[in-house]
Amino acid sequence: MPSLREAVRSSIGKKLVNGLTGLILCGVIVGHLIGNLLLLAGPEQW
Repeated sequence: MPSLREAVRSSIGKKLVNGLTGLILCGVIVGHLIGNLLLLAGPEQW
């Protein structure tokens, strides 16, 4: 059974890591977008 290091260095492993980090980045961007929209809504919305 290959080690984690060997799995990440394979072409499929690199693609999986790339996709996972892309999903995390999209989540961060959506979180910031929601936070900024809440700031623009103002306190009267609460």
